[in-house]
Amino acid sequence: MKRCVAVVALLLAACGKTNAAAIEELKPRYEPIRKSLASLAGHLSDPAVEAPLKSIVFDERNDAVGTVTFLMPEQLKDPDLSVRRDDEAYVKHFDPIAGGDLLFCLQWTGPRNPMGESAMSSRNGDSLKAKCERAAAETKSVVVVETVSSVVPTLVSDGQFVGGSADLRVTVFDFATQRVTSRFEVHGQPDQVVNVRVKPGESKAVEAALSVHSSMWVDARKKLFDGLKQRGASITLR
Repeated sequence: MKRCVAVVALLLAACGKTNAAAIEELKPRYEPIRKSLASLAGHLSDPAVEAPLKSIVFDERNDAVGTVTFLMPEQLKDPDLSVRRDDEAYVKHFDPIAGGDLLFCLQWTGPRNPMGESAMSSRNGDSLKAKCERAAAETKSVVVVETVSSVVPTLVSDGQFVGGSADLRVTVFDFATQRVTSRFEVHGQPDQVVNVRVKPGESKAVEAALSVHSSMWVDARKKLFDGLKQRGASITLR
């Protein structure tokens, strides 16, 4: 009997919806979301009503729990944008790395879907569609984290740095009404002691500067979430 059940389960899995099919079905659902995000860019300077942020729930340990997505201003009009460590923009843009399922679904349903061919043909479409439908329904707030200024630390001698700071402007939107419900500033600073690993062929000065700069982003990210918690948000980090 157990073997028969296993065979039936395999047959059902083989007949499931592909990711490609699910994405095509999701595109009409996500197009209005894409347009709403783009329109938020025109409201970044609106005055804030400074309402309590009790509706914001973000659980970094459990991606399925959350009512908020975090984006850079550039991602409002281009959700596909990402800043990699080897990009020149890396030291000038703070990526909160907290877009969650909504950002993934925007990318999957967008013009530059990052899924490979094997992933597109995988028959996980039903679960993917359910995940994206849930993300679209549950996202009530959008937190836009803008890098106002970023000063790259300067190596003056082996292990010695001067400078290094990041100033961020955090704007919280109610997604449905596009009202600014809060706004505050964040100032990130690098750690005083940073451990650096250098691979053969890499520049110690360059890698050390990037490591110090990364510690500055870690500090800024912590202060970002602390600021939200102080205003009533429920935040659980790893």
